[in-house]
Amino acid sequence: MTDPAKQPPKRETWPIAIGVVLVVFVLAVVGFGLFSITQRNDLVVRDYYDAGLEYQKQVESEERASEGGAPLTVAQLKSPRGVRLTFAERFRNRPLDGSIRLYRPSNAGFDKSFELALDGDARQLVPMEKLPPGYWKVKVVWTLDGEEYYHEEGFVLE
Repeated sequence: MTDPAKQPPKRETWPIAIGVVLVVFVLAVVGFGLFSITQRNDLVVRDYYDAGLEYQKQVESEERASEGGAPLTVAQLKSPRGVRLTFAERFRNRPLDGSIRLYRPSNAGFDKSFELALDGDARQLVPMEKLPPGYWKVKVVWTLDGEEYYHEEGFVLE
């Protein structure tokens, strides 16, 4: 028989397991922190509170524009590459003042703005020759008789 006094002490493994779990947890938190620092955040509005307050005005402008049907149509052109905005009959031969914004949701660096300059048929061509293909939104804001109007439409540029 063996003498219990001469046996080496039995080593417990649970303190080591707890230490390994804690080290793995700390490494995961640090790794996630480093990962989140490297992510782009250009899609975030800096003045989000002010933007939230302006959203109600945008909704009202959108409803005002939609009264009486679609305010304008957006047609994609292959040659020349771009989009053609055609305003509804109720906006033709009226003094419209506004802007057009091409918005790229995946990369704010490609966003472009243009002044609203309609021809006699209430149309405007927005060139997109140098812009990459993908999903785009065209946002049109205009004023007429002191009222603001807004229309937004998405499309895939090929």
